[in-house]
Amino acid sequence: MKFIKAIVFILIQTACFGQSKAKVSFSLYLADVATIAVAKSNTTTNFVGTASSLAGSALTFSSNNNLWINFTSQVSSGITRNITAQITSGSLPIGTTLKLTLISLHGTGSGTPGTTTTVPITISSSPTIIIRDIGNAFTATGVGNGYNLTFELAITDYSQLRSGNTSISITFTIT
Repeated sequence: MKFIKAIVFILIQTACFGQSKAKVSFSLYLADVATIAVAKSNTTTNFVGTASSLAGSALTFSSNNNLWINFTSQVSSGITRNITAQITSGSLPIGTTLKLTLISLHGTGSGTPGTTTTVPITISSSPTIIIRDIGNAFTATGVGNGYNLTFELAITDYSQLRSGNTSISITFTIT
């Protein structure tokens, strides 16, 4: 009798389990995303010209590397983005140029963050590509993540220099 009860129990159990299936279908949509931010490691971004105490020495400017570009990019297959920089208000003193060098990617981001050049790029009122071929990527946020920006003010014509203060704004755009 116990043997028959065991067989009946196994048959009932088999009938209760594995007799039905469910299927769920859904669509996934990933929108194109392009966001950019500039993170600062301190509150000032200044260039101060100093002269050596030795007569006849050139005027020099300290470089400034307290800015970081952070971005997020989600693109369609085969598409890439670029980041440009340009002076959008104010102008550089006559006889000077502003150079930008990007230090290679740092931080905890992931994906295809694009490429830069190690050669200093001259920043002007025209958009200049500073990072190219960005795919699906993110840099993480804040100082120490993304690309570190090193600016250097260079004198191109001493005869045009005049003392004074100048303010400029640089706009970074991801397209």
